[in-house]
Amino acid sequence: MTAACLPAPAPALESSALPAGIDLPAAGAWRHWPLVRCLALYRASPWRFALTLALYAAISAALAWQQVWIGQAIEDVKDGWAVQLRGDGSVDAGVAVAWLVAIAAVAVGRAGLQYAATVIGLVIQQRLLSTLREAILQKVQRLSLSYHVLHGAGEMISRTTRDADKLRDALTSFWRQGVDSVFVVLAAMGFLFWVDPVLGAVPTVLTVGAVVLLVRQADRLVVLDREVGAAYDGVNQTLAEGVHGVRVIQAFGLQHEQVQRFDARVRSFVRATEVALAYAAWRIPLPQMLVGFGQVWVLGWGLHAVSVGRLEVGPLVSALLMVNLLVLRMEGMGRVVKTYADARSSAARIWELLDEPEALRGGPQPWPAGPVGLRVAAVTVRPPGGGRPVLEDLSFEVGAGRMVALVGATGSGNSTLTALLSRLVDPDAGRLLVGRGTAWTDLRDLQLAALRQAVQVVPQEPFLFTGTLAENLRMGRPEATDAELRDALAQVEADELLQQLPGGLQARLG
Repeated sequence: MTAACLPAPAPALESSALPAGIDLPAAGAWRHWPLVRCLALYRASPWRFALTLALYAAISAALAWQQVWIGQAIEDVKDGWAVQLRGDGSVDAGVAVAWLVAIAAVAVGRAGLQYAATVIGLVIQQRLLSTLREAILQKVQRLSLSYHVLHGAGEMISRTTRDADKLRDALTSFWRQGVDSVFVVLAAMGFLFWVDPVLGAVPTVLTVGAVVLLVRQADRLVVLDREVGAAYDGVNQTLAEGVHGVRVIQAFGLQHEQVQRFDARVRSFVRATEVALAYAAWRIPLPQMLVGFGQVWVLGWGLHAVSVGRLEVGPLVSALLMVNLLVLRMEGMGRVVKTYADARSSAARIWELLDEPEALRGGPQPWPAGPVGLRVAAVTVRPPGGGRPVLEDLSFEVGAGRMVALVGATGSGNSTLTALLSRLVDPDAGRLLVGRGTAWTDLRDLQLAALRQAVQVVPQEPFLFTGTLAENLRMGRPEATDAELRDALAQVEADELLQQLPGGLQARLG
């Protein structure tokens, strides 16, 4: 049985309100681009984003610069300038040492820039993920009970754990494998065209073709990952039921049946995962192989160009190094495409939750002053998803100061009525009003925090948060003193229980 009471109103506590809303990108044109919509959260750190972008651009430019110097150093070695024999028989390696120092200095500089870019990128990535997780928690707290009944705890857990982790992986790869790889590919293309336009043409065409293949494969990977996500929801839901319902399961000897249900869910998840991995393992290497043909072209055409005097050996070696780097980066991009495809699916699931309309919104009116009564006018409530009404055309009135008991069989609507009083759900038809005389206010017109401060609900099965007894008691009023906590326990005749608890108010619960 669930009980509710309407005490004399008290001022709404600021701590009872949810934190200020988070500025999230509106759906609009981004509705079909959920991952890009997540990346739009980087606007919260514009200067860090711009600085990281500039650092990766500088890293790629330094890479191309390093290849140019390697080619020039090789030419100096070939022409006999790097190491020379003096007239007295000694060796002058000044030019060679200068080249080695210069190339090493560029490498050290790139490492320093890479370190700075990685640190800043990780900082803004963690802030972005924290923003999303906080937004998910706020949204979950604001959605009606009907939504939670339809979707279940397992799905909520999956979206805040698995889906958020998938986004974390994608955001981690965004800078290193995304932005950095794009700049490296552009630097490689520019360098190859600078060495010889014909030399760079074929690798460019092959790279564009590989990128097109990767993008087309990503759509199928998204579909497969959504199937994996749905199967994972089932695993979480069954696990949550097994943990929270362990008392019922043990009482009725249902352990074997529950384990079988969980095993079936796990096997379904494994099958979906294997299908997704098999597709990725077969399709992702194709673009990598395509770009690999660019190495064959650079080597073949480069040797021809050297033989006819069109190209020097040094630039050819630099071009081979650069195209090899291009192949390696394309292999990395091939691996990260699956990460992005998974994250795109997870981002869609997260935004589906965040975009869910909030059916329960408070009004502008404060809680009425003085004693109030309750009027239930032609209220009808249907279960989530439709079906036979739980309450149908219910009407009654309770005067201010009266105590009323509602008694009924299981499923007759007692708990639903108490949920209506605190606006955990709203009626499908009819109204609930509080007031007296000729002044009555619809619950939907009241401030939500003030309403829930005034309407106190004692659930059938109490829930204890992890922490001390004092921390649980202070959920409703954080500034309460220990003396006020003991007085509250005495009013509900729980002071003897307090004396029996080891640690008293500091006893660990939950």
